[in-house]
Amino acid sequence: MPRVKTYNIPVRTETKKREPKKSVQNTIPSAEVKQVVILGGGFGGVRAALDLSKWAPSAKIVLVDRNKFHSYTADYYELSAALFVPKEPLGREEYLELASSVALPFKDIFSGRANLKFIQSEVQDVDFKRKRVLLKEGHLHYDYLVIALGSETNFCAIPHLNERGLEIKTTYDALNIRSTLDEAFETSGKNDVVSIVIGGGGFTGCEFAGELGVVIKKLAKLYNHPAKNVSVTVLEGSGALLGRAGAWFSEKAKRRLEKLGVKVELESFITDVKKKEVILKDGRVVKFSLLIWTAGVRPNCFLEKLKGLKLYKNNCIIVDSNLQAVGRENVFVIGDLAYFLSENKTPLPMTAQVAMEQGHYVARFIASKFIGKSWPEYRPKKERFIVPLGSKYALADLGFIKISGFLPWLLKRVVGFKYFASILPFGKAFLVWREGIKISTNND
Repeated sequence: MPRVKTYNIPVRTETKKREPKKSVQNTIPSAEVKQVVILGGGFGGVRAALDLSKWAPSAKIVLVDRNKFHSYTADYYELSAALFVPKEPLGREEYLELASSVALPFKDIFSGRANLKFIQSEVQDVDFKRKRVLLKEGHLHYDYLVIALGSETNFCAIPHLNERGLEIKTTYDALNIRSTLDEAFETSGKNDVVSIVIGGGGFTGCEFAGELGVVIKKLAKLYNHPAKNVSVTVLEGSGALLGRAGAWFSEKAKRRLEKLGVKVELESFITDVKKKEVILKDGRVVKFSLLIWTAGVRPNCFLEKLKGLKLYKNNCIIVDSNLQAVGRENVFVIGDLAYFLSENKTPLPMTAQVAMEQGHYVARFIASKFIGKSWPEYRPKKERFIVPLGSKYALADLGFIKISGFLPWLLKRVVGFKYFASILPFGKAFLVWREGIKISTNND
């Protein structure tokens, strides 16, 4: 019987003689060193890992992800429609350059942190009784477990949608959409209509539609395709864009997209997808050259393998006021997998903002437990958001004010740099941020 590989990492020992400050950063006595395993390297998982590395320097922290890189999903809308004027179609070098603006290697993020290790592997199962995470290559023991595996595309049981539509959930998906855009123009005659249909008018759908509304005309020119024979259409099943954002944002987004030449069809629910055409609930047929689905996400299917966790309607994991899985001490769930009600008794949205906030909280909570201190219950912050809608224009809800135009677009760039600088060395953060600016400038 082959020997099972067990991962363990060395613990950094403190050599400084001065007394540590009385805070959650205090070093844990060596006899009490604990191992924290974090599953998933998205926004929540990375935030939890970095903060724990700082606040519990003698803990052993292991982050597991199937990819070698952390994805900055907030810029997928630009990546999917990126231009390299006048070079079309894009080659390998251009795709690598695009990927570098959103795919951040974990080795760069965790560099210089002796108590933090990254393992690239796929999680197979979790044995809660024995406190073990089963990986494809072996297993990991944990004292504290943080589940941050995120979500995946929900095709909503619409026939043939997953076969004939493209999703925009990963870096690969974004690059695949960009490649398929080239293919659509390359394979179309001048009298053919290149029709891009976006299923879903939520945040992702509107962001992508706004960017594509600007880029599609430039692509048509590069491919010498008549501008009158290209179209971008958003099909939204409800009566408003941007869902939970409210009427002001919905109307602003609709006017903006239509100004860019994007056709917005509300109350247009897709019921089936045929070859190159979608069937709507009211019987209408909409033809497409390329169909991008942005209207649904669901918790990672990995949940179907886990036994012994309380789920809400077989969906998300129910957590308590400290974000611990109900009935499982020292097992924490953050981000898209966590079912936690806000003050108005509605589930928290599946956003990067919520995931980072929860990752930060769990790191604080675990570090406090290490030194025998209590930490307040989790209280979600009021949601803030910025929705870019093409050509240096965005909508923003800052809590105290709602604004539109260039200023919120600029603010989004500042927020992006602040995020990169929080997880990368300053120099690398600037280079990644600059790549994003370059793509944005080319697109506009």
